[in-house]
Amino acid sequence: MAKSACAFICGNDDFLVDREAERIYKEHTQGSEGSFSNETISGSVNNMSDVEAIVKQVRLGMQSMSLFGEDKVIWIKGVNFLADTPTGRAEGTKTLVEDLQQLLSKIPAGVFVVISACPVDRRTKLFKWFKDNADFTYLEEQKNNASVHEVIQLECKKLDISISAEAKDILINKVGGSTRLACNELLKLATYNGDDKNITPAMVLELVPDFGESDFFEPVEAFFSGDTAWALDSLNRYFFNNNDARPIIASLQNRNRLLIQLKILLEAQEIRFDNRGGLDKSAFDRAKDAYAKYFDGTDAKSSYNVFTQNLWYLGKLAQSTRQLSMKRLIDFQSAFLKAFEQLISSSAPQKTILETLFLSCLAE
Repeated sequence: MAKSACAFICGNDDFLVDREAERIYKEHTQGSEGSFSNETISGSVNNMSDVEAIVKQVRLGMQSMSLFGEDKVIWIKGVNFLADTPTGRAEGTKTLVEDLQQLLSKIPAGVFVVISACPVDRRTKLFKWFKDNADFTYLEEQKNNASVHEVIQLECKKLDISISAEAKDILINKVGGSTRLACNELLKLATYNGDDKNITPAMVLELVPDFGESDFFEPVEAFFSGDTAWALDSLNRYFFNNNDARPIIASLQNRNRLLIQLKILLEAQEIRFDNRGGLDKSAFDRAKDAYAKYFDGTDAKSSYNVFTQNLWYLGKLAQSTRQLSMKRLIDFQSAFLKAFEQLISSSAPQKTILETLFLSCLAE
């Protein structure tokens, strides 16, 4: 089989995999989008009989050429029988996958096959066959915000919209770094905005909910911006849907712990900003080598240990230390502790306690 006759896209993030497979499919069907000759076959199975049906569909698809002689594209979408599952491990499934591979090794001229698969068991001989015999792409979910930034930029270009750096940061935090959610929310924002091509921070704050285990809270961002009006408005929005102030207090304390550590390292000139406004990696790595040993382990991510955090994220946080003195950061931490004690001992409304906290801290 010529490698150009089949594209195999796999990975551990089904959104990224399907996105890339769709791009390749559209690239090869350009000009024949409405043609009945192109086929999309669902690769999602529940048992071995479903795998057998897919192999039959692929065989029939390869044999059924267009009456008008144009090229044909077959997309086997969302394959899940190459994973480490009972169905994927079954001997009958392995035999059927070998049958599929035999078909793919003899793809007729004028036929192109796209296969998207997630998840996959990369240890198997069957999987390695695709790596050796197809145009192979493995896409891995990136856990850092910088990679999500790149995906957002590509999606904005696709949607013909623009988004400010601040709005982008807020979006990433709100979706917990999920590329799928970020792209879905961008489409929603673009649709809502109509002819206006610019996505603003205010739009993201108003229209994008906080997803999953995201530790983003608008009041925390507003607090450390120093903007009292925004901070109080954000509390109104938060308590419209929430009753518990403790997550905000916890997030404030976590952020402040990191800021205190960053402030100390910056003032001691152990770390420094680079030309792009982030933290210089070489200086940070030297500081980590020198001081990480004094923390109780550096593997688990924790606000108690600045060296467990993503460098890009720390660079964004470190910007606010320019306006905050060490005394003020320590005063913040004391105020957060007192507010937490009030939350668990006082009958006062939780919103009132936080409003008082914000006003007392930001008025200084």
